[in-house]
Amino acid sequence: MSRDEKNFEGIEYKRTLLTNWTRLKFEFIVDDKKNFGKTISDCPKILVQKLSNMQHVLGKGLINDAFIHKKIVPACKI
Repeated sequence: MSRDEKNFEGIEYKRTLLTNWTRLKFEFIVDDKKNFGKTISDCPKILVQKLSNMQHVLGKGLINDAFIHKKIVPACKI
């Protein structure tokens, strides 16, 4: 695989991740089959962990508390 192909795949991966970041909502965490059996109070922790994992891939400029806070508040609105 060429360097350009790897770079393109990296860009596409980040674009997909950013799309998933934008669409992620608290209700999706609650309804996710992977979280079956978890309490509603476990779901905010799961949401924050999922966002934190995604955030590290998105880039250095997006790794800060303000950026994740701007996502968590709207994601938790029902």
